Amino acid sequence: MKPNPSLFLLALSAGLAAQLSGCSVFYDIGQENAHSQCEKLQSMSDRNACMKRNSERYEDYEKRRQQLKQGIDTSSNSVNKALP
Repeated sequence: MKPNPSLFLLALSAGLAAQLSGCSVFYDIGQENAHSQCEKLQSMSDRNACMKRNSERYEDYEKRRQQLKQGIDTSSNSVNKALP
């Protein structure tokens, strides 16, 4: 039996898509848990602040994480300098 290259590419693409979306699934689960904890807060201002802190989209989180890994300060877009 001869291997089917298009079947291989389809399987590879599906595996890659599953791997990439897997992180966002775990992120979404974490967000849902955080929102559940926010809803338990008594103070409306605390609840709103908690929801705001935990409302970042996965794509934005991942972009900021990659920038931090590269040493880019996301608050001012300047490069972090190591302390001596």
